[in-house]
Amino acid sequence: MKIKSDFVTNSSSSSFVIAYDAITMTQFEKLMEWVASDKNEDGWRVTFEEEYRLVKGFTYMDNECIKPIIKELNLEDIISFEEGGW
Repeated sequence: MKIKSDFVTNSSSSSFVIAYDAITMTQFEKLMEWVASDKNEDGWRVTFEEEYRLVKGFTYMDNECIKPIIKELNLEDIISFEEGGW
């Protein structure tokens, strides 16, 4: 298992949630563009759960490739990473 001070992860999966009301439309659109790009090397899937008003992300890999876009979009203070999925 990997131990990191800024993200919770293990070698098999990683996930996050963001309250939809906390993310701007521009941030959300840029995040979704990143998900569809070649930069998404770990196969992140990101969805909007309307019922819970949450943006959710999940991968079976780790979160190394997503760290740059999280920092670029200034999402560090509103994102919550969880270990092992939903």
